[in-house]
Amino acid sequence: MENAPSIPRKNFHALTRLDENRAKCQLALKANKFYTSVTNVTIWGNHSTTQVPDFVNAKIDGKPAVEVIGDMDYLKNSFTPLVQTRGGALIKKWGRSSAASTAVSIADAIKALVTPTAEGDWFSSA
Repeated sequence: MENAPSIPRKNFHALTRLDENRAKCQLALKANKFYTSVTNVTIWGNHSTTQVPDFVNAKIDGKPAVEVIGDMDYLKNSFTPLVQTRGGALIKKWGRSSAASTAVSIADAIKALVTPTAEGDWFSSA
């Protein structure tokens, strides 16, 4: 905000949706399901490696992700670092971040802000 003092603070939006999408993808992959079957994912914190992706409240096909996945060791010890460091892993592997993932996440974030959220679901925003 210091670099753009003439722009109102209310006009800034952190892209936690990118992290939410990454968390949904990781849960879907682990459950052998499609990304759209994952709901109720929250990213606590900001778009950084200190974020906490919430798998406890996440659902897969309407069922608790914890029950569907059934692997608490993965959820407690692998899932969070995977989501936290996914951007860095992509940069390390490809030498750049994924513009496509970012673009999809921007579109998802705008859609979530301007259209009704499905009943019983929510989205991350900061």
